[in-house]
Amino acid sequence: MNAPPDPIYRIILWVLVADVVIGACLALAGEFIWPSAVLRYSGAGLAVVAGLLYLFFRRLGRRAGGRDWP
Repeated sequence: MNAPPDPIYRIILWVLVADVVIGACLALAGEFIWPSAVLRYSGAGLAVVAGLLYLFFRRLGRRAGGRDWP
């Protein structure tokens, strides 16, 4: 198993995972706790954008660090 070339990739991935979780929590809070369309859509948008960035940086890290890096 090859290690990634730089630990910044793992830090970026963890931050993006946290963004997805926060976005999902905001979307759920906008749906059930405070009925707010703005909160619901902004949370869902944050989760989707962070998820796409997660996939991008994961692919970038695999390309830079070797194929075995999770």
